[in-house]
Amino acid sequence: MYYKIHGETGEPVLFIPGTGMPGLAWLPYQVPALLEAGYRPITVDGRGVGRTQATPAPYTIDQLTEDFIELIETLGLGPVHAVGLSQGTFIAENMALRRPDLLRSAVMMGGVGDTTVLTRVWAESWRDLLPFGSKLPDSMFIADDLAQGLPGPTLRDNDEVVRSWQKMVSSREGLATPGMLGQYFACNDWILKREHCRYWAQIDVRTLVIAFEHDLRWPPRTGRAAAAAMPNGEFRTIIGAGHTNAIFDHHEDVNDAIVEFLLRSSQQLASASSSASR
Repeated sequence: MYYKIHGETGEPVLFIPGTGMPGLAWLPYQVPALLEAGYRPITVDGRGVGRTQATPAPYTIDQLTEDFIELIETLGLGPVHAVGLSQGTFIAENMALRRPDLLRSAVMMGGVGDTTVLTRVWAESWRDLLPFGSKLPDSMFIADDLAQGLPGPTLRDNDEVVRSWQKMVSSREGLATPGMLGQYFACNDWILKREHCRYWAQIDVRTLVIAFEHDLRWPPRTGRAAAAAMPNGEFRTIIGAGHTNAIFDHHEDVNDAIVEFLLRSSQQLASASSSASR
């Protein structure tokens, strides 16, 4: 499992990527912001992605969660602040339920909430397609990424931006690989087989749920309801952002929300520890 620890001091912040997303996606904006705030970011390539080994598909969120749990324990990093995006949020949510002792706090972006009709239809279509495995053309992954990930106004009116995103997504050659297919299997299984609302009240970890205004998969209304059900949940909406482009095109707002929450969480944890030792 490929990982990189950035910096030598500060509380560790584990970035958990979305479906098929390499850890380097956090490097342009989030890693520098966290280093400047005094934290120690860790970026990771998930199972089957980038420089991490690909085992045969399918994968499950439980399996991917265990990968990250083992990484934290092997490196002796826990407890960490976890920052997840999309499928990374599924993993952070699952970890908060299974191993809250490993978490100082959690930021869950673009992946928390009840499954909407549209998200379920999207997941069901991929459930039917994935058994075809390597026969699936890369163009399907690219079109899906653009249509589901960018804000509607951008898709409709800004061909230049859409074309640049198309080139970026197309640079990942061989999308119908065992690793990518395994990642999609895990994502769909979590969406279609889990009653998410049953578990939110059990998440005691300090949690910031971040939704993106134009996210078709996980709209703000679902994230707001999830955060309200968590004992220590908070909620923020990033205005103007879509599911995929938020950490890039709206990185200032995203970074401000993450850093402010982490700093406040660190202060609260330090205060609680000081009070307990008296």
